[in-house]
Formats: sequence, structure tokens, C-alpha cells
Amino acid sequence: MHQKRKELNRENNALDKKICAENQGVFTDMICYLRGSSLSAYDQERVRRDLTEMVLDAQERGDALSDVIGGDYKAFCDEIIASLPHKSFGRRAAEYGGVVCLAAAVLGVIKILLSPSFLMWLKDFLTGRPAALPRLAFSLGDVLLCVAIVIASVLIVELIVRNTFNAEKDRGVKAACAVLVLAVGASLCLSLLWLGEVVLLRVPLLWACAAVVVLYLTYRLLDAMAGRP
Repeated sequence: MHQKRKELNRENNALDKKICAENQGVFTDMICYLRGSSLSAYDQERVRRDLTEMVLDAQERGDALSDVIGGDYKAFCDEIIASLPHKSFGRRAAEYGGVVCLAAAVLGVIKILLSPSFLMWLKDFLTGRPAALPRLAFSLGDVLLCVAIVIASVLIVELIVRNTFNAEKDRGVKAACAVLVLAVGASLCLSLLWLGEVVLLRVPLLWACAAVVVLYLTYRLLDAMAGRP
């Protein structure tokens, strides 16, 4: 099922390019709203295919989307979403768990590549000087920054998809996103200035690399679980 979803996603991406600029804005809003629903990833792609074919058929006939779908795009999407089975609590937990694992893996790679001890070891390695593999220090600031980035990312996405068709709340959503970005920036400054010296543990480089690989593989597993119908 995971492979079918990937194939359907690729096919949908190709079909999307045929949508004209006039319909692209509304179509993008509908897909964005769909991504925030509790449908499985596979069902989301199936609905996306149906919506794409509907838009393309309307284009060929020269009809406006408002005439085909109606003026209330949110109600139209809600009706479709309500007619399909929703993800269970376990599937949603797997989805959010996958997001956390992927974010942690990416931040782990950044931490490794930018670590002074790793850069020093890499310099010695490239110049042919023998050097033992370094141990990477993970501070309290690193942990707090990782948590802040993950929470802010999830909240920003949720704010955007939940208010896709609500023009009145658009300014509020932008303001909330700005606040979250500032919060992450403040966390970064705090971690660098004060909490960066509070070392929680030191991990050998190979262990850190292995942890990143495990986190990424866990993300792939949880993503496959969340994508099942």
C-alpha cells in the first residue's frame, strides 16, 4: 500500500502541472486543507486524483470551478472528508511520531556537521594526520532547541491547513507563525549564550551517526504505518 501511495503521488504531481493558473490557487487551497484532515495518506492521494480530474474536466469545458464545485470550497472538502474513513488514534500517533523522528534526524545531521570537534577531526583526516574519532557533546541548549523547532514546525503547519479557507483569520495566522519563528530564534539565542555550556552527555561520533540512521529508518517505518488506509 505504501508503494501504491508513492506511485499515485507521482502521477498526481504530473497531472497537477496541467491545471491552469486561474484554477491553481483554489486547487492548492483544497489540497492544503485536505493534507490537514484525518484521512490516511493513501486516501488523501485518491481524493486528490478525483479533485484533479474534476478541475481538468472543468477546464476542458471552459467552466469556472465555482460553477462546478460551488462557492463554499471548505464545505465541499468537508463533505468529501466526512464520507471516507479516518485514521485511527494509532495512525495519527505514528504520523506525529514520524515527524518528530525525521526532524530529530535532520537536526542530528546538522549537529554532527557543525560540531567543532567533528570539523577539527575532518580537517585532520583530510590533511592526512591521524586522529581518533571525536566525541560529540550534546548540551541542554541542543535539546531545548530541537524541541522548540519541532513544536513550532508542527504548529505552523496546523495553523496554515486549519485556516486555509478562512480569509478573516489570515492575518492572525501570519502573526502566530511570526511569534513561533521568534520563539525558535529566542531558543537558539538562549541555547548558544547560556545553555550551550550545560553538557548532558558526550557521544562517540559513530554512535551519533548510528542514532541518526535509526531515527530516519524509524521515520520511514512510521510514515508507512500512517499512510495505510
